[in-house]
Amino acid sequence: MDDDFILELFEIYQKKFLPAWADLVAYRADKPAQILIEIENTFAHIMQAYNMELTAKSMVLY
Repeated sequence: MDDDFILELFEIYQKKFLPAWADLVAYRADKPAQILIEIENTFAHIMQAYNMELTAKSMVLY
C-alpha cells in the first residue's frame, strides 16, 4: 500500500465522510452503534496494513 493511497483515503474521510456523518448525527440526534463499530473495525484494518512487525505469513487475508 503506498502513501498516496492512504492520503487519498484520509482526504475522502475528512471532506466527504465527516460532513455526512455530522449531518446524520444531527438528524438522528444520536450515533448509530453499528456504524461506530464499523468505523473502529476499518481503522483497525488500516493500522494492521501499516504494522511493519507483521509478516505476510502471519496476516490473514480474506
